[in-house]
Amino acid sequence: MARQTRKQAFTLMELVVVIVILGILAAIALPRYVDTAARAHETTFETTRSAFDSSAKLIHAVWLTNRRQNPVDRGDGVLISVTNAGWPALEDAVQEPDERIAVLNLFGGLVTGGLDTGPDGDWVVTRVGPPVSPKALFTYSNGSAFRYDPATGQTEILPIP
Repeated sequence: MARQTRKQAFTLMELVVVIVILGILAAIALPRYVDTAARAHETTFETTRSAFDSSAKLIHAVWLTNRRQNPVDRGDGVLISVTNAGWPALEDAVQEPDERIAVLNLFGGLVTGGLDTGPDGDWVVTRVGPPVSPKALFTYSNGSAFRYDPATGQTEILPIP
């Protein structure tokens, strides 16, 4: 007796149900993914700012401990110039033809590893303010920015425009 085989296939209703379920999952997952990416950028910015701030405070503490000697050895032979108040200075920017490089040197000196500031980098670093009292402005790719004042050692988070 010959056995008849029947072709098995999905019905139109089953396909519609699967497509609806995938649509619902996409509607739920996509906003969460976008929110996660935004939080990751915020966390990267805040971590970098905190690392810079902590490093500046550490250099200041070493300056106080070492009887206010300038420059300060950060502990591995790298010397950091400091202001009269003992905070990491931007004074190297006066000698550097490219002020941006001097500010990057400051950050690289304070935080090992530096910043990704290449053509496709996440950071833009500039020197701002009058020549007598310059400040460093660090702007992240998501628009977040902080300013470092070498006169006081303070970092200030700026509002996103």
